[in-house]
Amino acid sequence: MAIRWRAWRWLLLTLVMLLALAWWLAPSLAVRWAQPRLPWAVDEHTTIIALSTSAAAVSEPLPIDVALSAARARALGSAMCDMWVPPWLLRDGLHADGRTGLPQWPDGAVTWRARLDDAEVRPAVTVRLHADAVNTLLTAIQAKGSSNPDSDDPDVEIASLSIVDADTPAPDTLRRQLRVRGAGTVRTQVFGLRLGLPVRELTATVQLGFARAPDGIQLISGSLHCEQVELELPDVPAEQRQALINTVETLVDGALAEVIAKKEALPHWLPLDTRIDARIAP
Repeated sequence: MAIRWRAWRWLLLTLVMLLALAWWLAPSLAVRWAQPRLPWAVDEHTTIIALSTSAAAVSEPLPIDVALSAARARALGSAMCDMWVPPWLLRDGLHADGRTGLPQWPDGAVTWRARLDDAEVRPAVTVRLHADAVNTLLTAIQAKGSSNPDSDDPDVEIASLSIVDADTPAPDTLRRQLRVRGAGTVRTQVFGLRLGLPVRELTATVQLGFARAPDGIQLISGSLHCEQVELELPDVPAEQRQALINTVETLVDGALAEVIAKKEALPHWLPLDTRIDARIAP
């Protein structure tokens, strides 16, 4: 009887060790299986081009970096796929690099990295882009949305821009506040003439409100409030300065109003508490 118990004990111990080994090796085995099959097309626009289980293997930073804890990633994965995600599959250090097609972007696509980092309390998105590429994209979007190429509608050319959190939201938040600081040129009508007004620095706050709907999350309110505008031009009268502030606010509020009017729902699993750090530089 004692011999039989010892045999069962060793069998159970061996099984536990095998399970522990499988738990430890699962991400590495999954990545090793996937690597020969790269690049992998997620859909017609997005392709995964690299996978790794080690943070040490991360190469140079990419224009877009998305980081979140493994626990939050498993919760999001379950919400996205409507199925349970095993805890041994997504763990700290795992990351994927990819490309998303964007015809107006240099090389026709923007590259990004998604990685698991247990040091991140909230999901975090870090964006680093060049102003020339962003302005080319904005020009293309404006031309596509306008039926008149010679329109007198105001537009903006960005020299630099930063958008960061102005709040510390909870995971179930439905309101966001962002801090904006930028410089560039605002082209608008002044006394019947179309002029480009150089802006040395603009600081503003963006308020966003969301609501949960059966088909996802909808943007229901949005506004920009300019707090300070410094122009490159000397001795600009107060009324012209205020007119410029009104122009910038109208531009952003109009764009937000168009998004709200479309009533297009964001995915229900989208984490609205994501930490934002977006910067555009020359």
